[in-house]
Amino acid sequence: MYSLVLNGFRATSVNNIYRRTRNGKVYKTSPHKKFCEKINEFAIDKDIYCSEKELKIIIKFYLKGKRLIDLDNMLKSLIDSLQGICFLNDSQICELHLYRHIQQPENKIEIEYCDLEPPSEA
Repeated sequence: MYSLVLNGFRATSVNNIYRRTRNGKVYKTSPHKKFCEKINEFAIDKDIYCSEKELKIIIKFYLKGKRLIDLDNMLKSLIDSLQGICFLNDSQICELHLYRHIQQPENKIEIEYCDLEPPSEA
């Protein structure tokens, strides 16, 4: 099992990831770009295992404040930002467990992941 702890990080909501121009072109917003850049900067000097296999991932969101935020809204931006760091493509994720903890002393994201073993033949 590999792990990554992002202290002080809070994923941007899926509602704030993409915007559409008047002519219909879709682009990533500045807050989402900054979040991805921050994750990339964090990962640069770390020896993080980047899997090429199917994965099981456990993600725990620790949030300051009482406001409930939908887990699926935070998930998309985090998965986008981890692509190329923990895995090559999000299609590798076969098993996913999410947890949310509110009223925490700081924002933090804990990620644990491991390669899935191929099923054994009987």
